[in-house]
Amino acid sequence: MEITKETVDTMRRHPAVIGLASVLIFPLGLWLVWTHPTWSKQSKWIWTGAIAFVVLIFFATGEDQSASNASGGQASNVATTGGGGSSAGTHAVGKPFVLGNYRYTIAGVRFTPQIGKFVFGTFMGKRAAPGATLAVVTYTIENIANETQTVLTDDFTLSDSAGRTYRPSTDANVALLQESDDKDFIFSQLQPGVPRRMRQAFEIPQEAAESRLSVTIPEKGMWASGKAVIVVKPAADSP
Repeated sequence: MEITKETVDTMRRHPAVIGLASVLIFPLGLWLVWTHPTWSKQSKWIWTGAIAFVVLIFFATGEDQSASNASGGQASNVATTGGGGSSAGTHAVGKPFVLGNYRYTIAGVRFTPQIGKFVFGTFMGKRAAPGATLAVVTYTIENIANETQTVLTDDFTLSDSAGRTYRPSTDANVALLQESDDKDFIFSQLQPGVPRRMRQAFEIPQEAAESRLSVTIPEKGMWASGKAVIVVKPAADSP
């Protein structure tokens, strides 16, 4: 059978194909959900919730299993971020720091009008709204605990000099899945001692991209309360 663009389009829209891909190839299934050309956003969130429910059970189980190990090493690790797990630590771009059971290095932020690729002549991705831009924060995260950890992928927030706070853009982060392996959707599985290069995307006003921008990282873990702040772009810089 000849594989045509119409055949591929029909297959990627079929619920059975999407369901199977969600189970066998987790990121691909969610990409198919969020790039479906006819489903409403409500339908996409229902699918995402159903898929995430199963993963969340695994995530909660992993948290319980590692709680005893984490409690022993967490106090000394959090002290490097400001102490006690509840104070904010401020860190520089390119400088490694420890927060909870993870070592981070923030590489920086870049600005782009769009994220995604053309597939069979159709743009599959995210374009920034008029007057806005997409800010992509690149970083490295390493699990320094003794066991595999499953964590939320997009838990950063981005703040500008006007005091506005932005959460990651779902559409932009789905588009990042198409570009490289530096992206997971909803959850990431981190092996001990293996650094992972990751990215998170935000949609912000163009004037915000010209101001001071800082990223806030919450400490991972169900009962964690610490955080770290990194100035990814000083006010004097231009995007």
